[in-house]
Amino acid sequence: MREKVYRADKAISWEKVDNKTTIFIDTNVWIDVAEERGTPSASIKSRLSDLAKAGKIICPLSAPLIWELYKQNQQSQLQIACFMDRLSLGVCYRIAKEIFNAEIRRYIQQLIAAELPDSIGEVKKNIYVPVSHYLSSVYGISYPSSWPDNQIAAFEKIFCETHASMSLEQFVRMMQTGLKGDSHPIKKINTLRYPQEPKERWEYVKGNRDKLVRIEAETIARNYLLPLINKLPLELRLIILSKTKGLPKDKYNGCLETMLDNMPSLKNHTELMAMSAVNPSRKAKPSDFFDLEMLAVPLAYADVIVSQDKWMRDIVCERGTFLKRNNCKYLSSLNEFNLYLESL
Repeated sequence: MREKVYRADKAISWEKVDNKTTIFIDTNVWIDVAEERGTPSASIKSRLSDLAKAGKIICPLSAPLIWELYKQNQQSQLQIACFMDRLSLGVCYRIAKEIFNAEIRRYIQQLIAAELPDSIGEVKKNIYVPVSHYLSSVYGISYPSSWPDNQIAAFEKIFCETHASMSLEQFVRMMQTGLKGDSHPIKKINTLRYPQEPKERWEYVKGNRDKLVRIEAETIARNYLLPLINKLPLELRLIILSKTKGLPKDKYNGCLETMLDNMPSLKNHTELMAMSAVNPSRKAKPSDFFDLEMLAVPLAYADVIVSQDKWMRDIVCERGTFLKRNNCKYLSSLNEFNLYLESL
C-alpha cells in the first residue's frame, strides 16, 4: 500500500472569513432560529440570511456543534444543516486540539526568534477549514501498490475537490445513508476527559478559585505544552529554557501564566475547566465536556457568541475573566441577538 497525506486548504477558508463579523452560534440557537421557534426567531433568520448574502457576517461551525446536530432527528438534521451551510459558507473551526497546538507552536517560534510580531494574528489565519475537515485538517489515503501514478493522480484530483467542496447538508445525507433511525456513531463517542463532579473539585481546593485555575493550568502544560516542547531538538529546548528565565514570574515563581496569556484559546480552556467547578451544588452532565470545548476557541477568535445556556452564561459572564481578556461580545438571549443584528 502507498499512503499519501492531504491537508485542508486553510487559506481559502480564511478568505471567506476575512473582513467579516464572525458570529458563533450555540446549538440550541441554531435549532430555534432554523426551525423558527419563538417570536424573534423568524426575524433573526431573515436578518442573518440577508447579512450573510451581503458579505457582512459569517457563522463558522465547529466539531462540537456538528456532534450536537446528530442528536436531532434526521429531518431536523437536514433542515438545520442547510441553514448552517448558508451562514457558515462551508467554514468550520479546526478541532480545538489543533488550534491549541498551533498557538503553542507559534508562541515557541516567537520565543525563540524574538522577532515574530502579532503571533495571534498569524494563528487566526490558520484556524478555519472546510466543514468536511471538522474532525481533522489532515487526512491520509492508502492506495494499492498496483495503482500507477497517473491513476492515483486522477483519483486524488476528483476526491480532494469533492471532499473540500462538500457541504454540511451533503455530509449529513451521506452519514444518514444506511443508518437506522436517528442513530449515529458520533453520539457514542468517548470523551477524552470528562470533568469530575464540581463538588469534589471545589472541596479539594477548599473553595480557592486561584488554586482551581492553577491545577488546570498545570494539567494543560502536561497534556499540551510539554509534549510539543519535548519533541524539539535538545538545542532548541535549551534556548526555550533560557528564554523562559527572563519572562515575568507568576505568584508560583514560574512563567506558566505568562506563557498561557499568549495562547488565548488554551487560556480559555484552562479557565473554563476551572470555573466549571465553582458551582459545587450542580451535578456534572455528559454534555458539559462538549459545552466547554465548544466555547474555548470562539471566545478567543469570534466577534460574537450567542448562547441561551444559563450554565455557560454563568461561567463566561459571571465567574471567569473571559470577556475582559477576549475581544468578544456574549449574547445570552434571542432578543439580545435580534437587537444586535438590527445594529449591523
